[in-house]
Amino acid sequence: MRQTNIFDFLIESFTDNISNVEDTRKQRTNLVYSLKDIILSAFSVFYFQNKSCLSFQRDIDTRKGISNAQTMFGISDIPSDNHIRNMLDKITPNSFKKVYEIILVKLRDIGILDKFYFKDDYMLVALDGTHYHSSKNISCKCCQSKTNSDTGEVHYYHSVITPTIVHPDIKKVIPLMQEFISNNDGKDKQDCEVNASKRWLDSFNNPTNKKLIILGDDLYSREPMIKKVLDKSHSYIFVAKPTSHKYLYEQIEMIKNLNTIDTKIISKMINGKKQIFTYNYINNLAIKNPQGDTQHPPQEVNWCEVIVTNATGKKLYHNSFVTDISLNVNNVIDIATAGRSRWKIENENNNTLKTKGYHLDHNFGHGKENLSKTLCSLNILAFLFHTVQELDDDLYMELRDNIGNREEFFVGINFLTTMFNFKSFNKMLEYILIARQTEENVDMKGYIM
Repeated sequence: MRQTNIFDFLIESFTDNISNVEDTRKQRTNLVYSLKDIILSAFSVFYFQNKSCLSFQRDIDTRKGISNAQTMFGISDIPSDNHIRNMLDKITPNSFKKVYEIILVKLRDIGILDKFYFKDDYMLVALDGTHYHSSKNISCKCCQSKTNSDTGEVHYYHSVITPTIVHPDIKKVIPLMQEFISNNDGKDKQDCEVNASKRWLDSFNNPTNKKLIILGDDLYSREPMIKKVLDKSHSYIFVAKPTSHKYLYEQIEMIKNLNTIDTKIISKMINGKKQIFTYNYINNLAIKNPQGDTQHPPQEVNWCEVIVTNATGKKLYHNSFVTDISLNVNNVIDIATAGRSRWKIENENNNTLKTKGYHLDHNFGHGKENLSKTLCSLNILAFLFHTVQELDDDLYMELRDNIGNREEFFVGINFLTTMFNFKSFNKMLEYILIARQTEENVDMKGYIM
């Protein structure tokens, strides 16, 4: 059985990263808890998907003088929950940016990213915003807000851009360092998803030699965002709805009426039923009306749509995209397929973070400065750890395949880590796997402390 020890690499990389985080406490002598222990303690809660994780580990440590928090995460002393929140409030999510980058480089070096390259030449990165905190009573300077026009009641919330590497043929996705939609620049106008996405484009360090294709919904298919993507030497495929692009669709309708539109039609058998895929495409269209401005011509885009019908002609799916990539009969299917994979950021990333044990939209703590954002970043980092283990760790993969359900998997891990102290994370996985395979009581000697 091959042991990749990817978990040890992930924890070591994280520990090295946070060792460089500035400790703002004025008196650094005789401190009970190190900043490393504080950050790792918070992270372990998200990793184990158990808000009671720390209390259980404190109890084990009290009884045995050592705990899984120490053997697995390298935590020397476990702080109180309130102390963790107070300290994390002073730490910014950018403190963890480097570890996201180190993990992405590791995925490149061990060949995992090779599987995610689209047509060998591109890497698809989907952008989308999601809420992760909401309250009518709790707010901070970073909060966005909505006011009910009828009642005048103010609703406060936090949002974040969650960039994600996706591939049409792979269910798993790879979360990247997030960018927060945050009102902390002193401006009266609220921050927005597109502006946050532009900041992310400025900050992202691509460790590959592959060109990025940025995917986004209709919100992104506007001239400023398109120009930003092109300025960064990336490509894009954005959803473009007729209701949002009146002038663009006037051009498309005219070409359709002239019967000069390019079309490719294929049929497939899906689940034993015939489906017909119609791809229409046009190059070199203006994204908006030039309105007589000859000095600043509008951005040109290439447009395609995919219409899926059944054998009787009933429409099953219809969507349209704009892209900078020149379309032809040989690539229009690939471009539309890549565009359609944008949904994975919603289903496999954001919905997973909210409904599969991570509870992203739960209020773990708001704080006065950075707490809410920092906890969100640690939560997404835990999801990245799990994803990397599912992609590269043989023990972890085998167990996940055997158990299947993510919540059930972590219920089992949490039960064991509250009862026993294992020598390492891998020793725990080995024990669980052997116990499941033999369906007998396994001698725990060699696995626990």
